Amino acid sequence: MLTADLVHVTAAALWFGGLIGLSLVLADGGTRPEWAARTVGAFSTAALGTVAALGVSAFVLWWRLSGSVSGLWHSHFGRLVLFKLLIVGVVVLVAAWNRFTLVPAVGAGARPPTAAADARTRLRRATAVEAFALVAVIGVTAVLVTKNPERPPADPAAVSTAQITASTRADGVVADIAVSPGERGINVLGLRLSDEDGGVLETFEGQPPELAVTLSGTTIGPFRHTLVATGPGEFEATVDLPLPGTWSVSLTVRLDKFTSPVLTTEVEIK
Repeated sequence: MLTADLVHVTAAALWFGGLIGLSLVLADGGTRPEWAARTVGAFSTAALGTVAALGVSAFVLWWRLSGSVSGLWHSHFGRLVLFKLLIVGVVVLVAAWNRFTLVPAVGAGARPPTAAADARTRLRRATAVEAFALVAVIGVTAVLVTKNPERPPADPAAVSTAQITASTRADGVVADIAVSPGERGINVLGLRLSDEDGGVLETFEGQPPELAVTLSGTTIGPFRHTLVATGPGEFEATVDLPLPGTWSVSLTVRLDKFTSPVLTTEVEIK
């Protein structure tokens, strides 16, 4: 997911930055028309690669975050993604019109100078429209990164019972853990702390334990997540487990100013 995110941001930056450069080239009246046309044509060819990278990385990110196609129209997050895709589609159409209609007109030496100048003016305006449309895409993206994609379960009864449980103890602390749905991706980790007699265990000043997860046998992790209190001795956190396998769960429980036992256990993620 991190790789897809980096590819997505880099491709968008190259496309947007290239459009700004093209606008400056086309605004320079001293640039020969054939040179301007050649520059736009070369960028259009290179932009095909950036658009392809954007499309592939966007698909990977959406599938990784949502895991379904229907979420595109069944969720607010998905509808924002569709709106973003619509704007990008308009930008691609404008770019295609530039490449196959205006660029040949600017670079055609046989055309009257006035016609070439008019085509150059239209090309400059169309390029500016592309850049402004991408600014709108950036704005929609800024909204998307502040939201979490909804993942409505197809079978709520099945999902509610799908979970992996584990238990560990150390220094008089018993930790019971439940991970739901227990599959790779976004999971909810529930934690209950108790003493050896089964009574509720209160942490020092009510501080939530420190939670970290690591994929066993690899260098993936530790990923630290924030636990939120949901009741006496009970906590919950949203954790991202991107790969199947055995994940090590580590809990650091603050009992007083000087005592913080570390409890570890493992969960098997499908």
